[in-house]
Amino acid sequence: VHNVMLDREKAADDMYKSFFHRLPLLTESTKKRLAYWVAKPVTWALNAFNPIPVERSSHRRVLETFHETIEALAESDNVLIFPERPVDIVQEDANAFLHSKEQLRDLATGFASIGKMYYNKSGRCISFYPMYINRKSHVFRIGKPIVYNPQNNPHDEKQRISDQLKEAIHALSVHQS
Repeated sequence: VHNVMLDREKAADDMYKSFFHRLPLLTESTKKRLAYWVAKPVTWALNAFNPIPVERSSHRRVLETFHETIEALAESDNVLIFPERPVDIVQEDANAFLHSKEQLRDLATGFASIGKMYYNKSGRCISFYPMYINRKSHVFRIGKPIVYNPQNNPHDEKQRISDQLKEAIHALSVHQS
């Protein structure tokens, strides 16, 4: 979970900037108080799942996230990863933001480094499962696993995993039940 959403103050600020500032007919102070009020149950619920905080601010922090992920996997936990690149936000003016409308954005490749790290620690190959969720049509699909291959060049393997996951997610999105 993005580390910002695990801290009430930071989550409230992020929620205000992302959503609450756009609410019509409310004063700015009311919008900020509303964001702070909503942040309390959100941060409580997220923290109740004992998440691995994801902080993208530095290479060192990303490696800490990966190491926590490897420890969780070594303890036989399942880990849910959202590898889509963050939504591009373009500031039009001081109060308006425009979000990308593309349904499935490109996947980052860095997350697939977990495959190599896990293999180095355990000697076992990790499986990445593609998932497709559509809230509007209440669809949830899980595809066939994409298994890390330690015989491949690490850089090429990260790209292969990312590309195959994106293709599999797309196939799950157009699959007719």
